[in-house]
Amino acid sequence: MEASRYIAAMSEVWGTLLAEHVDDGSGHCRVCRPSRWPCTLHAIAGEARLMALPGGGSDPGEPSGGAVR
Repeated sequence: MEASRYIAAMSEVWGTLLAEHVDDGSGHCRVCRPSRWPCTLHAIAGEARLMALPGGGSDPGEPSGGAVR
């Protein structure tokens, strides 16, 4: 995603998005309600996080899309 590439160097941005856009316990994003979780912003931030990792996002321990749960 283009947005992911844009924010990959801004760890405070994608870190905040990942911290705030979490499952509310009912399968919805706590911030984007009524959006299902993971929401689009969480997915973008997760992808940006992976891009920011050494190696450009080749973290074999992360699920697809970099979703942090």
